[in-house]
Amino acid sequence: MQEHGPEARRYAAHILRADFGEVVEKVASRLLTHGPAALSDLVRTLQLPQAHIKNALLVLTQQNIVESMPRTDADGSTTITRGAHVLYKVLIDPVLFRPWFPRMLVLARELFGNDAVLLLEQLFVCGRLSSEDLLHRAAAQYAAQHNLGPGDKREGAKLLSLHAVASQLQAAQFICHAPVLPAALLEKEAKGLHSSQPASHQPLPSTGGRKRKGKDLTPVLAKKPPSFNYSASTAIGVANAPIVGMLGGQPLPSSVGNALWRANVTRFVTEIRHQSMMSLVEDKLDLTARELVRFALEMQSLANSEKPSCTAPFTIDQLLSKCGSTLDGNAASWQLVCNYMDTMCNDPLCKMASTLNGKYILNLSEMGSAIKQLVLENAIRERFGEMPSRLYKLLLRSHAQGGGYGERKPPQKLELKQMAEMSLLPEREARPFMMRFLRHEYVCLQEVARSNDHNPKTTTFLWYVDLPMAYKKLEQEMLKTLCSLLARLEYEEKQQVHAFAALQTEGVAFDDFLERLTENERREVQLAQRKADLLNNTILHIHHTMMLLRTV
Repeated sequence: MQEHGPEARRYAAHILRADFGEVVEKVASRLLTHGPAALSDLVRTLQLPQAHIKNALLVLTQQNIVESMPRTDADGSTTITRGAHVLYKVLIDPVLFRPWFPRMLVLARELFGNDAVLLLEQLFVCGRLSSEDLLHRAAAQYAAQHNLGPGDKREGAKLLSLHAVASQLQAAQFICHAPVLPAALLEKEAKGLHSSQPASHQPLPSTGGRKRKGKDLTPVLAKKPPSFNYSASTAIGVANAPIVGMLGGQPLPSSVGNALWRANVTRFVTEIRHQSMMSLVEDKLDLTARELVRFALEMQSLANSEKPSCTAPFTIDQLLSKCGSTLDGNAASWQLVCNYMDTMCNDPLCKMASTLNGKYILNLSEMGSAIKQLVLENAIRERFGEMPSRLYKLLLRSHAQGGGYGERKPPQKLELKQMAEMSLLPEREARPFMMRFLRHEYVCLQEVARSNDHNPKTTTFLWYVDLPMAYKKLEQEMLKTLCSLLARLEYEEKQQVHAFAALQTEGVAFDDFLERLTENERREVQLAQRKADLLNNTILHIHHTMMLLRTV
């Protein structure tokens, strides 16, 4: 997923500039365009103060966007003890995941409740936090939302509740341990780039107005919050107690003295991918099939690879024990579950499951390919129309080894006359459609010459769809659209700022400001706000579709 072109870099720059400002955007854009670089190289090429660049790198590292790596010398040796030998590399996927944060919060609320949203909001905003800071920041936000005074008992009860939810998030791997910050970024300014002071004893430089304290970056996890009691007599119990000093349900090594926690975005992406697959099954079958797929996915171990091709084998009895007594209001029986699984195995377009010796597996790669192909078909229909999309779908679903979905199946190459007959279209109407697809790089044309002179009269031209190329082209167009929409959104927001200049100078409340406006002025304000809301919704929708192409 780390592959990116100029469109992805431009879109990432828009996101970073909106979230962190121009300096951070310039540093990240330089690293994305020219690859990993040292701090001294960035100072020389960007012509910015060293403190500003260091603060930008701190922000990006704190947000899990930049990772440090040792510079390899000519003799093959590496060292990371001095700042001049540390290279900083920007990961584009964490940047592109940021507009997905609201969707991740909705997912966390569905799985763990509102307390999980309080915790994850702090991690999404701050990037990395100690368990103590995480819980107390979330409790402070809850107190501010409910106007609780200092010393209110409800805030202490909320701390216990937040601790229990944090332990659940850790057990489900939605939060995970974060590596310590590079020592080169925490060195004192007076020492320069070659200071060798330990990172844990250095104060954090200013971040250009962003609120960040040094104690938030190198806290000691073993220190218990003063209002906590982790004994078995608490309401939390022993099972939920070990978020402090734990990593993946296991005690932290003794060498890990200063540890931080971050949101495991990869785990959220996996959950979003599973939800997309469940939606596919529901569209093709019904809600009962969706529930069966959900239970089968829940039985899988979290230790699987990031993007497995299939699930672990399971039996009907195992799935039935997970389902309970009812499925979508119907009584769950062995025969009912078996019929649904056999239907998934025998689907002619997408083989969602496979069976062998009485055990079943879910073909996650097949369902992922089906989702991507359906996204491509919908995009073709929206852009070119219903009749051209029918022609394209015919070519897209024709494979040399049978129809259906799948990138691994070799494409079926057809002549224009064959496609026209199969799609019930005259050849003179099908030809312009195919030329439009070829011009936009959604189809490929192969020339099969029968003579050395490549005489067109004796040459056969075969049309086919190269799925990886078509997906790449669609992703590029979506990224261009997102950049244009973000530019338009920035323009609309600037127009609103100019329109609300009187509100800022007079210092009146927004409701009082609206009451002073005439009917036409109030209508213009509402229209401007509606434009911004529509642009935001469109950006989120296109971003979600684009990320499905990258991650499913």
